[in-house]
Amino acid sequence: MMRQPTVPAGADSPVPPRWLALLRGVWLLSALALMALFAAGSGHRYRELSLACVEPCVTLALTQAEVDIMQEGAGMSLPLYAAIMLATETYLAFVFCALAALIFWRRSDTWPGLVVSFTFLFLGCVFFVDQVRALARVYPEVSRLSDLLTLASIVLFILLFFIFPDGRFVPRWTRYLALAVCTVVIADIVLELTDVQAASASLLAVAVAMVSAVVGIGAQIYRYRRVSTPTQRQQTKWVTAGFVSLIVMAWLWAWFVELFPLPPGPQRIAFNLSLPVQYLLISLFPFSIVLSILRYRLWDIDVIIRKTLVYSALTVLLALLFFGSVILLQRLFEAVTGQQSQIAIVFSTLAIAALFNPLRTRVQAWIDRRFYRKKYDAQQVRAWCRRRCNRSR
Repeated sequence: MMRQPTVPAGADSPVPPRWLALLRGVWLLSALALMALFAAGSGHRYRELSLACVEPCVTLALTQAEVDIMQEGAGMSLPLYAAIMLATETYLAFVFCALAALIFWRRSDTWPGLVVSFTFLFLGCVFFVDQVRALARVYPEVSRLSDLLTLASIVLFILLFFIFPDGRFVPRWTRYLALAVCTVVIADIVLELTDVQAASASLLAVAVAMVSAVVGIGAQIYRYRRVSTPTQRQQTKWVTAGFVSLIVMAWLWAWFVELFPLPPGPQRIAFNLSLPVQYLLISLFPFSIVLSILRYRLWDIDVIIRKTLVYSALTVLLALLFFGSVILLQRLFEAVTGQQSQIAIVFSTLAIAALFNPLRTRVQAWIDRRFYRKKYDAQQVRAWCRRRCNRSR
């Protein structure tokens, strides 16, 4: 029997009881159908990746020249490459589907829970992987179904960022924007408004999805500043942390695969082989949504965000200092001795090692003052009290 979770009053929009059984039935049927399509397409996906292709190739497939380069440079055979790519896609589908089932089990009586679980199902089984599209390439009669499932994935993805975390559109005008965006995407796929196709969907649908995601983040910022309760603000932080990893990977994919595909060669091979890392970072997004919806250890996100900001800024600063000092010292040695010297690298490395802790302290203090003012002020007060107590002794 389905577990009936306790939902805090006013926190989430509950699903009306008269619709609950129907929507749960639709979810279960959708889950079974999508996982069956994914399983049916996996064999076809492996076959098209394990054979050398002729341009234009399907997504992640390699030409014979690229196969030769990969075997000579990395010692990797084409069947092994196909197995790695298939395992990577299967991993992402498993993560999304497993977390969709968890959300459905715990929060299927709320609109946010249903939307998130449906979104994860479609993103994991259709949008981010190519199994259903591989099935459509073998059986053309499935191509229309593939387009409709991609359409559902994009619409759910758009809605997610407009209604999270409580199931309401905030600000209210975003409901009309979401309706307009969804109408454009549906019309584009159903009526075939544009013939320009990207790797996963029409170019117009992909562009609308990316722009809508940015607008959705803006709506989340407005909700965070004006409407959200303290708990919902922590939820938004989790989502933002996960969305950063997703949007960076999505833009990389959109740029190098959807908009400006890499030409055959070593660069495309390197990009394809980096897919396991990309999918690992993408999977942080559903984990962040699950953590926020289930309200598990929400307050720890402050520590994660703080350390991420500190060490990201520190890494950039140290890299700039290192390369700047190497170039400067190389120029100096070349001007004095007439030749380059490796001593510049040694000096730069030692200087970076000496600067690490002082620079980290200053960066952390600046970030605390800028983003964690209350905590920073409290720390300053405690430090002042300790100094006064030590002097009085």
